[in-house]
Amino acid sequence: ARGKGALFGFLGFILPVILLVNFLASSVSNDLLTSLLGKAGAEALQVYMAPVAGFWKSIPPDYHMHTLGALFLITLVLLFLAKWSSRLLPTLTRKQKRVLSENRDYVQDFVKGRKEALYLEYLQQSVGAADIN
Repeated sequence: ARGKGALFGFLGFILPVILLVNFLASSVSNDLLTSLLGKAGAEALQVYMAPVAGFWKSIPPDYHMHTLGALFLITLVLLFLAKWSSRLLPTLTRKQKRVLSENRDYVQDFVKGRKEALYLEYLQQSVGAADIN
């Protein structure tokens, strides 16, 4: 359950980060990217952001806000699933543990002994009644 929660949390966190990095990389000039990241870093960033840029270019400009809203909702759902799936079960308080232990001791000490005595008495009565007939 924790692994699933971590995966949902990672996806819910990385989706907006990827979109933000893609937006920043596409809005900044190549010269500035090269001076900040170096030639290899700028090329690597362009290569890694190419699928996101291609996805974004395939969406008509009129639907960019709709797509951002849908991605925001997907992020919220993923973060909610992360929280929900990594939730731990509540534990008993000390008082509840003590009450449970007392009830268990009562059942083992008194109820089981009484049950055995009553069952033996029942067996004696049923055997005695069968012998009489």
